[in-house]
Amino acid sequence: MRTKIFLITIAGILMFSNCKKEDNSDHGFLYIPTVFTPNDDFLNDNFSPTGFYIDSTSMVITNTDGQILYNNAFNIKSGWICWNGKNAEGKTYPRGMYFYNIYVRYLDGVEERHIGTIELSLPGW
Repeated sequence: MRTKIFLITIAGILMFSNCKKEDNSDHGFLYIPTVFTPNDDFLNDNFSPTGFYIDSTSMVITNTDGQILYNNAFNIKSGWICWNGKNAEGKTYPRGMYFYNIYVRYLDGVEERHIGTIELSLPGW
């Protein structure tokens, strides 16, 4: 597993994003961000792993006590998984480390499980 810095363009805006690249070029790969800032400035507001040649995936986010904060699944027809760092009432969770558990199935049928941490950071806090 390698950690790299990637230059990402979204709607013509250049952003640097610290991501982990989970690469298996035989069938596809997954980019998993390591930090996000859900402060509604439209820059890195969501934790949304992305990749290529993905058929379906599911993601569970828990806090350090093991409480499930987010649980969602994706397939090609339903859209992508994306955690905004907020609870059901729309309040942002406290800054800190959270755990993800991501299952991915690529278009060729290969399945992978990725477990790690994501940092919820709030600038100025």
